[in-house]
Amino acid sequence: MDRALIIFVKNNQPGKVKTRLAKDIGYEKASEIYHWLINYTKYQVSHVATDIYIFYSEYLEIQDQWSGQNVFKMIQQGQDLGERMMHAFQTVFEAEYNQVVIIGSDCYGLETPLIRKAFKKLEQSDMVVGPATDGGYYLLGVKKYYADLFSDKSWSSDQLLSETLAAANKLDLNVSQLKALTDIDYLEDLKQTGLEYLIDED
Repeated sequence: MDRALIIFVKNNQPGKVKTRLAKDIGYEKASEIYHWLINYTKYQVSHVATDIYIFYSEYLEIQDQWSGQNVFKMIQQGQDLGERMMHAFQTVFEAEYNQVVIIGSDCYGLETPLIRKAFKKLEQSDMVVGPATDGGYYLLGVKKYYADLFSDKSWSSDQLLSETLAAANKLDLNVSQLKALTDIDYLEDLKQTGLEYLIDED
């Protein structure tokens, strides 16, 4: 296998996941919705021919939905999201993959064909990015490790995508973009994506 998919997963503890969403629907319900999103992500990536690296936020979960011969589990390392992503990419590229893509576990609409398309784009491009509607990105893929894509960025801001593209331009990378999607962070995101019904499910 010459390609790998990194998935950043938060250990699902009420009060520690989807905290912005929880302000409107409560910690328990936010945790349930995050569990649903993780299962959704798991289903989509299970149909992509790639090795999968699950990077947990705090600790390894041995008995969870992520299992399989091509699934490897690790713990995120770093003070901020940029450092954690740098560590993840560096670690996975050291295993000698030619293409590495990273996604989160809370983007509804990131389906199997789109993930396959991201890897396909990397056959012609140096970098592929999936813009998020909040100004960040839900997917980023490269063929080499570039620390500058992750250092000194405004994480969790609407400037992240533009700053990342500017860094790619400085590195003289050829960049392909996918369609824009919405991360599920707020109640309004649930409404916009048609997932509001999850709030009422037991």
